[in-house]
Amino acid sequence: MIECLLYHNGTHWVAHNDFFSVSGKELEDLDRNLEKFLQDSSRFRGQGKQKVFMSFENGTIPRWIHQYMPHYFNRIAVVNTDKRQVEEA
Repeated sequence: MIECLLYHNGTHWVAHNDFFSVSGKELEDLDRNLEKFLQDSSRFRGQGKQKVFMSFENGTIPRWIHQYMPHYFNRIAVVNTDKRQVEEA
């Protein structure tokens, strides 16, 4: 499983870790760009389906709201590195 942090910078969703940073205006765009990045990356290409766990970076939401919502959301995208296909898990 590939793990990364997810946040919204005001215009785009961004998924990042120590090895990559991928963004998209909508979550669907982010998924497509993530898929393309993994398929083009020699590190992941051809390894079949890869689960990408995106943990929401809670530091990006206002501190005052944490008492009402201790986290925003996390998500998992399943990306096929062999062909263009993203599935929601």
